[in-house]
Amino acid sequence: MLQDSQSRSRETLINKKTLFVLSISITALLWILQPNKDMLLELLKGSKKPDVAIAFLEALKRQDKDDQPVILSLAKHHMKVGHYQNAIDVLLPLSQFQEGLSRQAKFLYATAALQLIQQIPDNTKELIQSLKKFITQQTVISDPQYARKFADIALQIAEPKSALLFLKHHRTHWITNDAEILRLSIQVGESKLASQIQRDIFYNAPTVTNLASLLDLYVITDNWQKGKELIGEYQQVKVVNGNFSKSS
Repeated sequence: MLQDSQSRSRETLINKKTLFVLSISITALLWILQPNKDMLLELLKGSKKPDVAIAFLEALKRQDKDDQPVILSLAKHHMKVGHYQNAIDVLLPLSQFQEGLSRQAKFLYATAALQLIQQIPDNTKELIQSLKKFITQQTVISDPQYARKFADIALQIAEPKSALLFLKHHRTHWITNDAEILRLSIQVGESKLASQIQRDIFYNAPTVTNLASLLDLYVITDNWQKGKELIGEYQQVKVVNGNFSKSS
């Protein structure tokens, strides 16, 4: 019993001593590296001990509470250890970020919110609604990689219209394809876009199946004249193994 008490006492002393030494070390290192803060952030990025990195970043943030790179790095490290609410708290308000870092901050916020919802599925209705509102407020995303990331989040919270908005401007990029854009267009009722994509699909691969799909969309969008013209164009075209062949 006495031995257990002594062991706990030593453990408490060790923990306090460790924290004290860590605090002194952080202060000293920050003083030494102050002119090289970017180098410190780069070193912390690859840290295998997120809790230590968080301690450093918290100290940096206390020196300058508006330092945006530090705030972003701190949020990332909180997310590494599953502290999603802490990451959200650090990032808000998102209006604090300048244009260059705004998109990254918004993505981190959305990711943290989604992870928090998945981590604690009960009693997250308000958070889900908040995330849905946030996603639907986003506009066209010029960066294709971020467009893909935001689209994936939108799809996970049942916001296909936003996913389509993010992806349709990147049809020719590897992040998506015509099949996905077509599916989303039909799902959200954007028949005109769906017809355009299905027409492109048909002319790239003129099969009987693709023709039927295109005609179906022309019917849905009341493009009877286009449907009639298409039928007239291919009415006499030879079909070989399900493919139209205009060659003589």
